[in-house]
Amino acid sequence: MLAGVRRVALLSSLALACTLRGDGGLLEEERTLAYFDVVEVFDEFAVTLRVDAGAVAGETQLVEVRGDTNAMDRLFTQVHAEATLSINVDPNHLTSLTTTPSLSARLPALTRVYATDASVVQISGAGEALALELHGDATLTLREADAVALDVIAADAAALTLAGAGPTLTLAVSGAATVDARRFAAAAVIVDAQGDGEIVVCSTGAAQIDGPGAARVVQRCG
Repeated sequence: MLAGVRRVALLSSLALACTLRGDGGLLEEERTLAYFDVVEVFDEFAVTLRVDAGAVAGETQLVEVRGDTNAMDRLFTQVHAEATLSINVDPNHLTSLTTTPSLSARLPALTRVYATDASVVQISGAGEALALELHGDATLTLREADAVALDVIAADAAALTLAGAGPTLTLAVSGAATVDARRFAAAAVIVDAQGDGEIVVCSTGAAQIDGPGAARVVQRCG
């Protein structure tokens, strides 16, 4: 009950606050953050991540943030537990952005990405093992993946596109989420299809497809 009271109080306070409206200008800002290899993306952020195994991992990581000139301090990029970068618009103030906020970074490693709301994420160059989790209307595209084992959760109306190759592709798909992995050649594919969205996979070896939505899973390469 106490949590509910606090939530009502917070919403009431927000309702009385003035909304900051984006001025439509574009400002680019370089930020130095603590090292991270996990990324969480919220709101309508557009995020581009380039994974470069040749890059040296240090204690800090540079990112480039872009957005409305007058709203840059509302664009959160915070690294917290377990080297996790959270990217979102400040939830404690009413903000109406004009320019789509974006972030780009070149990383030595990437192990997990979580995306939700209407965020758009593009990843290139991933390797080894990568976990992806999508919710809401999030869109994620992975390109140039080389020998990467993918473990994916896609729910709601999320959309995922994969290109590259790897030893395994494990998918848990529900709701209206869609997956286009026809250009991701996996030696072994495991699909748990619980929703009604289309799923396309490319298996060069074994394929295990289960769930009530199994009939909507298509095996096609290229």
